[in-house]
Amino acid sequence: MKMKYTILGIVTIILVITVVVVLFNCGNNADEDILINEDNIRISITKIRDKKDEFCIELSVRNYSEDTKIVHCGTNSYNCNSVNGYMNNEGYLNIRVEAGKKETGTITFKRDRLDLYGIDEIKEVQLGIYVQNDATKEFVYYSPITVQVSKNYDKVDNKSLFSKHMLELDELEYFCDEELYSYNDIVVKSAAFISNEDGGKSVLIEVVNNSTKISYVGISEVAVNRLLLPELEEKKLRINPGKTRIIEYDLGDVISIEKLRLMGFDKMLDFDCNLTLWDSEEIINQTMINIVNPDVEKYTELEGTEVFNKNGIRIVSKGFNNSYSISDDYVYALFLIENNTSEDISFTNKSWYMHFEEGSYEIEIPRCDVPRGYKYLQDIEIYIPWIESDMEKVENINKAEFSLKIMNEDNEVIFEPEITINKGD
Repeated sequence: MKMKYTILGIVTIILVITVVVVLFNCGNNADEDILINEDNIRISITKIRDKKDEFCIELSVRNYSEDTKIVHCGTNSYNCNSVNGYMNNEGYLNIRVEAGKKETGTITFKRDRLDLYGIDEIKEVQLGIYVQNDATKEFVYYSPITVQVSKNYDKVDNKSLFSKHMLELDELEYFCDEELYSYNDIVVKSAAFISNEDGGKSVLIEVVNNSTKISYVGISEVAVNRLLLPELEEKKLRINPGKTRIIEYDLGDVISIEKLRLMGFDKMLDFDCNLTLWDSEEIINQTMINIVNPDVEKYTELEGTEVFNKNGIRIVSKGFNNSYSISDDYVYALFLIENNTSEDISFTNKSWYMHFEEGSYEIEIPRCDVPRGYKYLQDIEIYIPWIESDMEKVENINKAEFSLKIMNEDNEVIFEPEITINKGD
């Protein structure tokens, strides 16, 4: 029920077997409620605290070996934690215990995430723990350990928790309770569009693993309201057998609220993404997921200066802005590129010149690809450190001139527009 690996080894398979079940009540003190007692390491629960803002499991770790041991839980490399059947990325633990010594630590789950999943009463917690020998760099991975929290325990029914909570949520824009995907007993059961008080937007996707194997899921190539969003590093999210994973996609991680406002972004009409399913390291399935809110009738049109419109390709300028600048030395030129043709297109620049009162200089624009039917936000960073005031930065720009190459799927140039943006446009 355990496996040893050196730091150079590759962990390929970890059996998911519940090895310890501990019945526990909140507030109990019992140092001998043992989770692990092997390999000269004893890990036991001393107390469980269900606080207003967090749920905590306090642990005692005794090291009876002659080497320093490091106890881990909730790490990126081995995150098996779940609460009431919902996988949870929290519950981090890192305890260094010298030979012959005892240390304590706390595994914590934040209430806001538990509330988001619709978890009110905590019935069970499953923990993924592993121990590292600091001298030999050898790891011992333990199968997920289930801590039964409630005396009146029955099988956790997570089939209705999330959907019930979503329908009661004030910030909910749209909830889709239709099955969106199914492959090898991995089911995308539901999805929700959430609007935050500060104007931010989030998408939650509920994925259930009804199989008997560990699965990993991730999303990429995300578009909201047909607007392609910058790519994040694709994360492989583990789902243990019989468990549920909520994929949380926060638009604020890839585009600022200020940019959303400049785009006239109000409500989410649709959400597209490429969903990838892994079996350990191998991709076993990929498919595009499309979630549409039928209550939103049309996309919000971007207001600005139309600088190009031909054969289904449209470019709209939002002018110059510094409201979301990362530094006082930057101003941004913002453009929206729409591809309403029947093929994928790409853009690159022949030349781009910014003209200021102090002079002009050339800016390089990276190549961008715009699939058919999608929009792309071109955000050009302009560095002008010699001007002190933010408003002066924008006012100091006289005009911008640029030449573009627009290419089709065969990389053939189909248009070469010459565009000028004057001050005040």
